[in-house]
Amino acid sequence: MAPELALGLGEQIDQRTDVYLLGACLHEAVTGSVRHCGTSLKEVLMSAVESIPYVYAENVPRELADICNRAMAKDPADRFPDVLAFSRALQAFLEHAQALVLVQKAREKLQLVRELVTGEGTEARKQSRSLQIHDTYGEARFALQHALEIWSGATEAREALQELNRIMVLYALDTEDLSFAERLAKDLEDAEVSGSVEALRARLEERDKELHALREGERQRDWSAISRSLGTMLLATALGGGAAVIGSSLLRHVFPGYASPLNRFLVWIIALAPPATIVFVLFRKVRDAGRLISLQTVGTWGGIAVGCLGLELIGYIQGRPIYAMLPMEALMLGVGLAAMAFQTRLSVLLAAAPLYPTALVLAAYPTYAREILGAVAAIVIGGLGVAMRKGLRLQVTPVTGEKGL
Repeated sequence: MAPELALGLGEQIDQRTDVYLLGACLHEAVTGSVRHCGTSLKEVLMSAVESIPYVYAENVPRELADICNRAMAKDPADRFPDVLAFSRALQAFLEHAQALVLVQKAREKLQLVRELVTGEGTEARKQSRSLQIHDTYGEARFALQHALEIWSGATEAREALQELNRIMVLYALDTEDLSFAERLAKDLEDAEVSGSVEALRARLEERDKELHALREGERQRDWSAISRSLGTMLLATALGGGAAVIGSSLLRHVFPGYASPLNRFLVWIIALAPPATIVFVLFRKVRDAGRLISLQTVGTWGGIAVGCLGLELIGYIQGRPIYAMLPMEALMLGVGLAAMAFQTRLSVLLAAAPLYPTALVLAAYPTYAREILGAVAAIVIGGLGVAMRKGLRLQVTPVTGEKGL
């Protein structure tokens, strides 16, 4: 019963009164109960007079609920103007029914997303749940977007989509999924959310810088970054030294005048120039060599070089033949490699070992001392070069730690 009927206002009864009665019938069909009820006739009439908008259950589509409440509005001016307008509204609702079904299904998915996002569990369960969250979100988003394609005026679908995006952007921020959060923030157009996304971007950029600095520091301490290049340098030096030894031996027998110090010096310079050039070029490319080659190693070989030059100078002052001090220099080279072995890898002792018997051979055969020492040095250096190219690392080991093999 319409309010004007309950009050007996005959002059206000018109087509809109019929609309009210049709709305009451629709209400009963939707809810299964009459629009106005009470324990007495007076209560029923008072309910009709007040006609307070009815709050329908969540499973009732909002559009249908709005049609019912508009048809049964207290003021006739707020109702549909006539039965035809009421009928058209119902027809439009039926046409939008597919969209509303999609919205209802999407809301169920939305609720599941909300429950999954707020759930707790182990790391493995969180990872599994993350896949389920994204899959469920995709299904809900697709349903809502399809509903809006069917009915662009589906306010309920638009609101549900905003709610879904808000839940997911908070989840993306919590899991630090920046790209996903950025895409969702564009859809939301919320200043607070955009600020949170910018804060996440700044935090991740700062973390990336820290990780890059850590990786760079680790790389600079990793000998493998230069071992192949240094191995190639040593091989080039060994090949040059071997060429000089062979050339010196041949010239000794072919040209008697080769025995002069100047000629020998020129032959060695010519033989060593190409590998020295290769070594120089490679060393310039190995930018971390200066950081990885320790001061201990540099000091050891610097001291040995000074010692060898000192021995040569002593021999010259004493009037001994040139290179007469080679046996002692061979011993010094052996000591240098042994010292480096104890600083880095004990396996380097294998390179030092041949130099000790070589010193005895040099003392027994001084005439061929240069060639013998050159050949042994070429073999030793070449062996180190091959080992380094295959992965030998010469990091300095801690004094208190065990030496690597």
